[in-house]
Formats: sequence, structure tokens, C-alpha cells
Amino acid sequence: MNIKGALTICRCSNGKINLYVEDDLSGVRFLELEIEPAEFANALTGLGAQECDGQVRGLECLGKQRESEKRQVEYTGPDTYKQHEIEAWLVQNCQEEGWLLLPYLGSQGSVVRKDGKTFLNYTVKRYVEAEA
Repeated sequence: MNIKGALTICRCSNGKINLYVEDDLSGVRFLELEIEPAEFANALTGLGAQECDGQVRGLECLGKQRESEKRQVEYTGPDTYKQHEIEAWLVQNCQEEGWLLLPYLGSQGSVVRKDGKTFLNYTVKRYVEAEA
């Protein structure tokens, strides 16, 4: 499978060099590597096979198109201002088959109170086969 992607190289607060590879189509960061600066410098100057730690994930999404949709629901759970409790209610009551619910409600406009009711604005996403 051929993909188009983006490579990001950065130095993190722990002093190590992180390399990320992200698939353009799905937006999934599917490869993350962490390497000591000395090994990274060796690799750049032609001494290959330097040791690094890494993580691979999201391979099932590679080459697929990410779809995101906004949703709004009236919150009918317990009266609370605790964000984590409202997010848990959202996951328990609003998960749709075939979609991944993103329960984060910390953004401005995520929780709206109007006419004595509370509404939650959230996002769902899924990955579908890209059209040729």
C-alpha cells in the first residue's frame, strides 16, 4: 500500500528526539519513534540501524478517509457541573454503531444551557474507504 504522509521531527522536553509519521488521508499518526539525540545524529550522518523505541497504531485506518460530524443532544443525566460525569453520560447514552464518539466537552460551546435545559455539542468520526 502506498500512502502520502507527513514526517514531523521534534525535540521534546525529555531531551529525546521524536519522529512522527501521519497519513494525509486519514489524519492518523501511525508511527511514533523516540531516539536519543546522539543516535539521531549518527543516523543523519550515515550510521544507520540506530536503536530507538517506537509505537505503531491505527494501521486499520491507513488509506481511508476520515469523516467527522457534529452532534447535539439534550443532557438528561444527573444535575452536575463535573465535566467527567457529563462526558461519561455522553459515552453511555450517545454512542452510535460504526462511529467513534469523541466525548471531550472542555471546549467553549460544548455545554450550552438554554431555557432551563442543557445541550451537549460533540463530535463523532469514522474511517471509510476512499473513493478512487
